Amino acid sequence: MTFRRAALVLLAAALLAFACSSDDDAAPANGSGPSNVIAFGAEGPDGDGLYVVKPDGSGLRLLTAESAFVAHPVWSPGGDRIAYVVGVPGGADPVLLRVYEFETDTSVTVSTRAIAGQFGAPATWSPDGRWLAVSVTTGQLILYDVIDPGELLSGPQPFGRSPSWSPDGEELAFVNDGEEGGLLVMDVGGLPEVLI
Repeated sequence: MTFRRAALVLLAAALLAFACSSDDDAAPANGSGPSNVIAFGAEGPDGDGLYVVKPDGSGLRLLTAESAFVAHPVWSPGGDRIAYVVGVPGGADPVLLRVYEFETDTSVTVSTRAIAGQFGAPATWSPDGRWLAVSVTTGQLILYDVIDPGELLSGPQPFGRSPSWSPDGEELAFVNDGEEGGLLVMDVGGLPEVLI
């Protein structure tokens, strides 16, 4: 492994660790959210669905039933929404990207685009909770507007994976496995990527 590739792997691991770190102050006052509730997809007695449970195993609750598997739930920064992937009956493409909203107790489909490659690469919320950056195994990074479903902030970024937002939400860093390779930073306002 070259020094450059090793440095990129270490940087990507550090970005992932930072993105996965928990801050108890980030949980909303109502007690729901990432610090004291676990969201997961499972097949239960009533079929497939999105569930939440407390870390001690109590309080199991079905949030929404789905017609096929549920995978990769990701809490919004405010803890009031969960993005997740839903398959389609029969396992064919495309899978759906949906957002469950606690306030309305409903799920909204954000995208019906073919994002079957999303398995293993969950969505990442922008700090303000408006955008979802989704890394797909087809090698693309796609940004979805959750407030105005169906709107793309940017078209697919080729060879993009492992997205991580800047704290102010103005930039998005991601690993590029294309010919150029490396860690790229994209200005969310639409400016070109910068190789760092």
